[in-house]
Amino acid sequence: MKTKTSRTQGSRYYPKRYDAAPDSRDAILDEGLVCHVAFTLDNQPFIIPTGYCRVKNTLYLHGSVGSHFFMQMARGIPVCVSVTHVDGLVLARSVFHHSMNYRSVVAFGKTRLVEDEAERLLAAESFTEHILPGRWADARQPNKSEMKKTMFIAVEIEEASVKFRAHGVVDDEEDMNLHVWAGVLPLKLTPQAPQPDETGKTGINLPDYIRDYHRPHKQNDSLTLRPMRVEDNPQVATVIRTVMTEYGAVGTGYSIEDPEVDAMYQAYDNERSLFLVLQTPDGRVVGCGGIAPLRGGDPDTCELKKMYFLPEARGKGQGLKIVALLEEEARRRGFRFMYLETIAAMREANGLYKRLDFQPLAGPMGNTGHTACGLFYGKNLSSGEAFSSAR
Repeated sequence: MKTKTSRTQGSRYYPKRYDAAPDSRDAILDEGLVCHVAFTLDNQPFIIPTGYCRVKNTLYLHGSVGSHFFMQMARGIPVCVSVTHVDGLVLARSVFHHSMNYRSVVAFGKTRLVEDEAERLLAAESFTEHILPGRWADARQPNKSEMKKTMFIAVEIEEASVKFRAHGVVDDEEDMNLHVWAGVLPLKLTPQAPQPDETGKTGINLPDYIRDYHRPHKQNDSLTLRPMRVEDNPQVATVIRTVMTEYGAVGTGYSIEDPEVDAMYQAYDNERSLFLVLQTPDGRVVGCGGIAPLRGGDPDTCELKKMYFLPEARGKGQGLKIVALLEEEARRRGFRFMYLETIAAMREANGLYKRLDFQPLAGPMGNTGHTACGLFYGKNLSSGEAFSSAR
């Protein structure tokens, strides 16, 4: 048998079933709930199912400190991780040609015990949000004792392959007239009616994130991040006003009253500013955010402005993506510091800023006119360190 040049080289018989796009890999991983981890110990192969999440190119595996398998992985060993989604049963006229439509990822890497407390907390939050977006901010977060009982194993993806089948029946010509139903039976993970726990406090309204729960899917949740165009003005204004109203940020002193809200393209159409929109495949704007020189601030300070997402765009890592891109663009435009202001009600946003190394400031910077904002953050774009509001 000819040796393959890579652990992830596809079969020459089915080249069209392999997808080399990194976005396809990430979409399959982000949709899954359980992965299977394979490794060898003393010449004995093992494979275990476990919960996981993805943060950029790292998989975090979630388990107990008392797990024999997790203790083995904590030593740092090579593993193979797989995730598979079955999208349909392909029912042919002959048993031989029955098949399945599916999407799968097989990834290779080496395990690493997560010991840094900040990274452990990031893994805990990311894992929770991967399973049920919105739950981290709603439920009680783990205390020190609970974190000590939890183990996170990181697997940096060294290489991975994506394989799929997404078509119908392929039958032999001589079977085409058989009196047998043929076709595809689609399958989808669908939540049923929630069953409330009656042992504790009752009468609590069902949160929207549970009522509207669904797993993200590549074909339905493909969002594009791009620079704003002039024709986006009405949709961007709607996103800003919808989200700010949702969080009660209305009235004097809030950015919802800024004159630029109805003409965002014109306000950011200059060399030192940039405004991005998040767009669905059907052309709807569901999120936005931008940078501009801080009004009344130093020339080397920019402000992260009007970053808002409609509910359908939340919990998909878009906040991380847009801030990372805006930080890069800010540096390219010569800014050394990034400032932002927000309100306590936007808990998810505040958590994101802290994860991205924005540090709380004692007071506001510049002269934005947003006197109703009570929380202020800053970040040194050169080192990631905090900077003082007294600059």
